[in-house]
Amino acid sequence: MKFYLKQDSCPAAGLFEFFTVYGECGSPLYRFLGERNSFTSKILLQDFQGLERAHITRVGTAVLSQYIIYSQGRSQAFILHSIATKGQPYRIKGIDWTLAGNIYTRNYEIRQKSGALVMRHSSCWKAAEPAFSLDIMQECDRDLALCIAAIIDSTLVSGEPTPVPVS
Repeated sequence: MKFYLKQDSCPAAGLFEFFTVYGECGSPLYRFLGERNSFTSKILLQDFQGLERAHITRVGTAVLSQYIIYSQGRSQAFILHSIATKGQPYRIKGIDWTLAGNIYTRNYEIRQKSGALVMRHSSCWKAAEPAFSLDIMQECDRDLALCIAAIIDSTLVSGEPTPVPVS
């Protein structure tokens, strides 16, 4: 399944809209809405009927944060973000997924520890605007993979997206 993640900056219903998720045909499917504050935040993944698909809580600072992704009434995964670590600044905990690739150019993959591909993330141009292309292999991984991509793309500390053509 192919999705496009486009960063937003317009307030929606008192919440900050972080990203809109578009389908392959260009129609909006989901959005990430949330509240920002220095040490905590809550981000909702909603469909356009207003139904919550998942939510993310964050505790920490720009240097060190922990994100918890909730779906189906329970925590699904933890993301640890530390810019002070050597190598990959993100760690996925609670599930058997790992990050590979270059998150700074926003070209990375999420794989199961067995090596099976879960999601491929890349920068691209969609409708003449920068966006992120997400190829999610299985529908059962959709909400969790979208949340992880939103966490990484909203906290990335250096560089602009490097656009590549969309096929």
